[in-house]
This record gives sequence, C-alpha cells and structure tokens, in this order.
Amino acid sequence: MTMLRASMEDAREPVGRLAYVAYEFPVPTQTFTRAEVAGLARAGLDVFVIACRPARGGADAGIPVEVLPRTPVGAFFGWLLRRPWRTLDLLRRVAFARYRDQAFRCRLRGLVQLMQGAALARRIRRERGRGGGVHLHAQFVDAASTVAWVAARLADVPFSVTNHTAYNPYLIRDKLRDADRFFSISEFDRRLTLSMAGIEDAPNLRVVRQGIDLDRFRFREPRPAGETAALLSVAALREKKGHHLLIRAAAILRDRDFPFRLVIVGEGPERSRLEALVREFDLEALVEFAGAESPDRVIERLDGADLFVLACTTASNGDLDGIPVSLMEAMAAGVPVVSTRLSGIPELIEDGRSGRLEEPDDPEALADAIAETLADPDAAAGRAREARRTVEERHDFARCLDEMVAGLREVLP
Repeated sequence: MTMLRASMEDAREPVGRLAYVAYEFPVPTQTFTRAEVAGLARAGLDVFVIACRPARGGADAGIPVEVLPRTPVGAFFGWLLRRPWRTLDLLRRVAFARYRDQAFRCRLRGLVQLMQGAALARRIRRERGRGGGVHLHAQFVDAASTVAWVAARLADVPFSVTNHTAYNPYLIRDKLRDADRFFSISEFDRRLTLSMAGIEDAPNLRVVRQGIDLDRFRFREPRPAGETAALLSVAALREKKGHHLLIRAAAILRDRDFPFRLVIVGEGPERSRLEALVREFDLEALVEFAGAESPDRVIERLDGADLFVLACTTASNGDLDGIPVSLMEAMAAGVPVVSTRLSGIPELIEDGRSGRLEEPDDPEALADAIAETLADPDAAAGRAREARRTVEERHDFARCLDEMVAGLREVLP
C-alpha cells in the first residue's frame, strides 16, 4: 500500500501559536468558521486569524483579523533572495498546477496566493523572532490552504488543513504530503481526497466531522402539518444547493393540488435566475425568497416549519456540498428532512430512518418524497427523533472540536 508521509526539508521551530488562515473571515454562510475559532481559543490554544481578503460588506467577526496584502510582490522577491531554490520550486508548482475549472483564471489567482504566502511567511518569521513558533491551519483545500502551504514551506513551520469537499482542489497531493494534519469532514471527502491525490492512504489524513451547538436547538416533537404545509430551505443561492430543482418540485406539487408554502432563506448569485424560474412556473404566491437571515431568525423559521428540504446537486463547474450545516440544524430542531444522495449527505441522513433521500436532479422524485413525508406524520416524527439522535452522536460541536484539538495537539508541543 502506498503511504504518503508528511515531510519538511528542514528542522522546524517549536510551535507556540495557531494561525487560523481563511480566504475571508467572517463569511455569513460559513458560521462554523467563527464558531471554530472561538472554540479553539476556549480549548486553550493561542489562536489568531489571518485572512487573504477583507470581509465583504465590512462584516465584523468580533475577533481580531489580520488581512494579508493583496499582491505583496516585495515579500516574494525577499524570499527569492533568501531562499531562491525553495521559492522557485514553489513558483514552478503553483504555475503548473492542474486546475479543474477556469484554469487560466485560477493560475493567476494561484500566483497571487503564492505572493500572499510569502507575506505570511514574513509575518511568521517576525513572530518567531519574538521567541515563539507558529502552526498554520487553513480552512478549505483551495485558496487559503495554498497561502498557508507556501508560508509553511518558506518559513519551515508546520501546517494543517480542513477540507470541505472542494471542487477545484489544486495542489492537493503537495498539500497532503506536506501537511502535519489533514482533516476531512466526511468519509466521502477522505476517499475523494486520496483519489485526487492518486494514493491509497495517508497517515496524516483523518475524518473530523463538522458539528453544531446543540444547546441552541430545542427539539420539538414533529407535528402534523396544517391545511397548508410549511416548507423551508436554508442555503446560499448557489447552483450546487439545488434551489432550481426544488422550485421545479414545487411546481409539480402545485399541479397535484398539494397545499404548501415554500420559504427559501439565503442570498447569492443565483437569485435573479431563481426568481425568473418562480415567475415562469407562476409560483409567486407559493414561494418566498426571504434573503439572508441571522442564525436566531433561522431557528425561529425552523420552529414554524413542517418540513426542511435541500435539493443538493453537482453544479455545472463541478462544485458540490460536503455535508450542509443547515441539514444538521433542521435535524437538531426536530424538523423532518428531505435531501439528495450526494457527497457526504448519506453519512448524515439514512434514507427511511432519519430522513428521506432522493437522487439528485430529479424534481419528480423530490416532490414525491415531500408529499409522502407530509402524508405520514407518525413516520416523519419517528425519523425526526432518530435524526436528533444522529446529530447528538456524530455532530455535536463540542465533541467534533475535541477531536480536532486532539489532532492538532499531536503536532503542537
């Protein structure tokens, strides 16, 4: 069996602080990153946040965030003088990496990330000069992990990555080889990572699932729907979330004279397309776009929902979800769930036991699952109770964070 071992060329300095590297921080649709940083700090790690770009809309993280310069050419040339062979090797690997989508555009971005990695390495060098070591941890195996990987290679510090089933995971073999820890959020993602890296196993790769704060979700016994079923979907308005398929399923339900009202919570680039689809099917009276809402408001929405639906699919560019947090939240709140057999979702929802799953891209089957779930409230209630147990056992935030911290502490002094 081929084994891929984490390795660095030179001896490293002792690690003292944890630099949490994100492409952007905070991101409204990635509430788990903010919770994770706060949790790592509560666990006793000396953590600080490095972002590759400022938060859009001036979002306040409530946590100090250092933003890297956009194109720090001087930092790159500084490392080129200090460590020419290592720097040129990184330039070669970034410039000739294999990209799955938008190769030319991604290659230009990769060069920007190379320079930002050089700036981060310079920042880490200053930290080390004050007598402390740094461990770099990156979220997602694309932009942020490229910056962290470059910095780790230049400054000779350890780093780790959490992968969320990225669809364009360039340099994944390099990052997997060099990372001290490589976390996957699902068994599906672990297998996919190994496949994309072209290897059979890696001792530094382990599954650490995402979790939610269960104390925020009061489980309410599922109730039979009223005269008009309240359907809810919470996700960014992006192609991979499958809202266009859900709208088509809604049109099928309307044509069957099935009484419902659908609320879609979220914002994103697909909004105009989805609104046009609602008009095309004459669903304006039945489908509401609520826009982005606060986590507390989403909990209120869940309390009033009869069914939660997320029709995840593979986007035209190959993008797909890992395991959507909104599904975990609905399951924790006691709302019956309907979704699709895609990526890590079947690891969260067992069809017929803790929810209903249909094949992606099948609005007819999705409409059937919605109608059948609401037609049998006793069976739906039993699945909802099992769903809550599943989330408690496998996706409790405190337990998942403990697993991540344990993995990091193995490479911290």
